[in-house]
Amino acid sequence: MRKRILIIEDDPEVRRLMSLNLAARGYEVREAGSGERGLEILRQIPVDLVLLNLTLPGISGWEVLRELRGDPSLKHIPVIISSLREEEGRALREGASAFLPKPFDIRALIAKVEEVLKGVREG
Repeated sequence: MRKRILIIEDDPEVRRLMSLNLAARGYEVREAGSGERGLEILRQIPVDLVLLNLTLPGISGWEVLRELRGDPSLKHIPVIISSLREEEGRALREGASAFLPKPFDIRALIAKVEEVLKGVREG
């Protein structure tokens, strides 16, 4: 069964680049351009991993992360935060599974996704 990844990213070009590269590696990818839409998808279909940008229109990535970590049915889902390096410490303290500093290259994205999913399988 293919792993399902939800990308919550407001920049359509970044979202498309992430989506195409992850799909090319065999992942099933869902996309959301806002925090509200991301939470809606998370409550409708099971996902194995969330890639989350912090600066989103409407509710922020921080609010999405708090919602995920506070919901017993969603808190187990690993979240990789993608943002500016200065946000890394706070992101990890607030419950992110991993952090991917922007700007990133696709190899770094794939490596981080595989690392987190491997940890979930082993954990």
